[in-house]
Amino acid sequence: MSEKRYRPGALSPTFYLLGTPLYPAYLSIGEYGMIIEGGIRATADLLIGQINALGIASERIKYIALTHTHPDHIGAIPYLKQQWPQLQVIGGTVAAGLLKREEAVKEFLQVDA
Repeated sequence: MSEKRYRPGALSPTFYLLGTPLYPAYLSIGEYGMIIEGGIRATADLLIGQINALGIASERIKYIALTHTHPDHIGAIPYLKQQWPQLQVIGGTVAAGLLKREEAVKEFLQVDA
């Protein structure tokens, strides 16, 4: 990731813009937190840092919601789940089917790399 620092942006008191302009993600926070979009692997540490900068405990983040399963939307998920094992990935039935196929996940991660 570039040395440029990207700060999280508050869109409302409970909804934040994370990531970068090219790889945006969002955080919805209530009793539990949900990251919307996974981004690429290169943005995973940035997302973690942005959430920490907001003062939100990682234990509150329970979900990653996917709009679709292109590599630039799921690349960071394995790393985020490694850092925060409590995360559950949620998405539609097509995403669920693709993410259950090991060869599809490997291909997505290879493209992300």
